Amino acid sequence: MDDTLEKITDLAIQKFSAQYSEVRAQKIKKTFLTVKEGRVEAAKQGIEKGVALRVLVKGAWGFSSVGSFDYLDLKLAVSDACRMAKAISKRMKKPIILAKTKSIIDKVGVDTKKNPTK
Repeated sequence: MDDTLEKITDLAIQKFSAQYSEVRAQKIKKTFLTVKEGRVEAAKQGIEKGVALRVLVKGAWGFSSVGSFDYLDLKLAVSDACRMAKAISKRMKKPIILAKTKSIIDKVGVDTKKNPTK
């Protein structure tokens, strides 16, 4: 997965001449409980996943998101974000310029105190 996300940021920079490219992916496992008078009436589990892409092209921001980790979907999303930024850049009087900083790659997890499925 990390390789795919890195390829997408590289695509924005190499193919669309983005000065900046950011990808944020998340996969959330959820448990929904319906409780009535102290008793669990229903329990449902689900997974939500998606990717948000932000790019800076010709001094303008572009954004796109997709509810998939599929490479072709991500390619289309980065293309949309870059085209959006390019279109906006034509109307900007002053381009956005970012300060130079180091990249950060991070993973965040949340542990529950009690597993509601057990």
